[in-house]
Amino acid sequence: MTGVEREIEIDRLAVGYGPCTVLENINLRFAPGRITGLIGPNGAGKSTLLKSLLGLIEPGAGEIRVDGTPLNNITIAERSRKLAYAAQGAPVHWPLTVEKMVALGRLPHLGPWQKIGSADREAIERAMTMTDSYRLRDRIVTTLSGGERACAMLARTIATDASWLLVDEPVASLDPSHQLQVMGILKNLAGQGHGIVIVLHDLTLARRYCDQLVLLHKGAVLAEGEPEQVLADDNLAAAYGIRAVRWQADGQEFIVPAEKL
Repeated sequence: MTGVEREIEIDRLAVGYGPCTVLENINLRFAPGRITGLIGPNGAGKSTLLKSLLGLIEPGAGEIRVDGTPLNNITIAERSRKLAYAAQGAPVHWPLTVEKMVALGRLPHLGPWQKIGSADREAIERAMTMTDSYRLRDRIVTTLSGGERACAMLARTIATDASWLLVDEPVASLDPSHQLQVMGILKNLAGQGHGIVIVLHDLTLARRYCDQLVLLHKGAVLAEGEPEQVLADDNLAAAYGIRAVRWQADGQEFIVPAEKL
């Protein structure tokens, strides 16, 4: 498959809930081997865009193509192998061990009543090792801390071994150490050729880890491109209504909201 075919294309996408339009005239391209961050204020349509890419929400207009094929022409089974989704919060209600929960990520590769094989077990162990969850493999998921559970849930997504990972606010409510750990894992996956599309609110993490940013505002794309361009003062003022303070340390730029305009 050529590099041109390996992309997610969004053309003239419009999405709404009943009479309410959430996204309108969205035109975007997501490339493999890169982290694309979706940023913007609450209600801008970030999570709706992710769910549209998965086919969980039927668009009112426009088209989404994954690796050159219209999303509607890709079977549910094939979508689940191409596109892995980590939902925001991702609650767990069953007393599963971490290993069994991560193993659920292999279901798209199994036929009816088919048992997990050696390749599946390797993918499960690799995902747990990558997320530092292997040491927790025998723990019940519901007994984990918030950070441990977030890493375990990310392991389940990684175990799918999908080309594209769609991740909705994976660092929400995590302590700083786990935030850096999760973002580092995603950066490593992008380096391995996976395409990562991630919803973020932390502007510094977006600046540090993302290769491309899409700033959504009122259901439209206000800015897209390199992080330093998208995070310009005028864009932050227009989207968030804030003035930000910036400083450099260890070769990294830090962006902190200073006041509401």
